[in-house]
Amino acid sequence: MADEITIDTIRHFNDYYGFEHLNPMITIGRYAGEMEPGEVTYNFGVYAIYIKETKGCKINYGLTKYDFDEMSVMAFAPGQKVTTTVLPGQEQLRWSVLAFHPDFLTRTALGRKMSAYGFFSYNSNEALHLSKDEVELMQSVMSFIDREIRHAVDRLPVL
Repeated sequence: MADEITIDTIRHFNDYYGFEHLNPMITIGRYAGEMEPGEVTYNFGVYAIYIKETKGCKINYGLTKYDFDEMSVMAFAPGQKVTTTVLPGQEQLRWSVLAFHPDFLTRTALGRKMSAYGFFSYNSNEALHLSKDEVELMQSVMSFIDREIRHAVDRLPVL
């Protein structure tokens, strides 16, 4: 029987993986470490886009196994359930993630269109496989987002 973890806030997400909690709506994280072998089922209450850099675990997403390997992108949406199986004796896991709460997109054009993005759907059971250049580009974008999260809030003049 797999352990079940519910990740319904960015704080829960950061606490679970040991990431620094800087913003209640969005986070960027980088994981490079050992995970205990076995199965864990994640109940997502946030959006999460992972760049998986190594082999070492299997993922069941919806009713099918997820087709992924190293250097691939996986995207999960609120309300989805994902089961991972970490295999014993595998190399150290490495991945990066952009996670954000659905409220982050409230009343935005992007928020109104999120259901149109098929990569957040159970109907998709293939990861997006990336070239080295594409991985570097995505990691650069995530680095810019991380820098913005760490930046002090801009103060606007009152008119």
